Amino acid sequence: MRSTTKAFVASAFVLIALACTFQSTHADGRVVYALNAGGPAVTVRGIEFESDLDDVTQAYPSGVSAESLIQIRNTPSEELPLYQTERYGLESFTYQIPTPQQDGEFVLVLKFAEVYFQAANQKVFDVIVNHRHVAAADVDIFGSAGFAIAYDIHVEFSIADGMITLDGESSSVEDTFPLEFAKGSADNPKICAFAVVAGTVDDALELLPLPSEPEPSPAQLQEKMQQEQRERAVKEAAAAAAASRESSDSQEPLPEIGQTKAKLRSQKRRSAKNNTESSLPVMEIGIAVGVLLLINIVYKMVASK
Repeated sequence: MRSTTKAFVASAFVLIALACTFQSTHADGRVVYALNAGGPAVTVRGIEFESDLDDVTQAYPSGVSAESLIQIRNTPSEELPLYQTERYGLESFTYQIPTPQQDGEFVLVLKFAEVYFQAANQKVFDVIVNHRHVAAADVDIFGSAGFAIAYDIHVEFSIADGMITLDGESSSVEDTFPLEFAKGSADNPKICAFAVVAGTVDDALELLPLPSEPEPSPAQLQEKMQQEQRERAVKEAAAAAAASRESSDSQEPLPEIGQTKAKLRSQKRRSAKNNTESSLPVMEIGIAVGVLLLINIVYKMVASK
């Protein structure tokens, strides 16, 4: 009897420990669950992010935990631990998330930072909730944010009567539901940290504000300057071409004027030629008449003698 009682008590303690692990207490009661992937437990803005390095909270398959010392440029120093560690998988991997004990509206906050690839479309994956709800499709961290820049995704869902609803589609849930990072079209899926917050996106942003706009790196500043120079050169070339066209348009009538003058001179020459040609018969007739008159006069003079 005593052994049965001891076993029951031990089992009860295990269940309580698991419940405490899954339903962590936070400074703000709106946080249902929070986890720091690939790193130790940390407290950020009063929110306790558990570690996934133990057997209870780890992903399955476990994948690979990684840490980077690269400075994430657009987040306060206190939040750096959330973006400098990660878990990635050579295949899809899944966490079991405790189902909120109260029905209501919730937000899943997903935190990422790309610290390896430096081009878009090099890492593309999906995030799936409860096996069937696509929370985020074709996640491309670099394509959305850039290199070493914090990037958050907010996914709204609701729990009611044992059903989870996301984007108008519902499915049944148990005490926990799976959060899967599914292998996509390029490389491997990953996650830096995530949290489930009760309420709306505004509530989530109040607790975990979006990362600020990062200061541009020297390379980005140089690229921006070169881009501005290219754009300015294109504009100047376009303006010069437009001015050249306008100048050509304004000079086009001049050849026409010259051609008109040439035509007038040609017409005058033809007219003068025609006048000359038309006056020749008249002159010839006049000469002939004069010759006849002269012959008549000479004849008369000879006859009178």
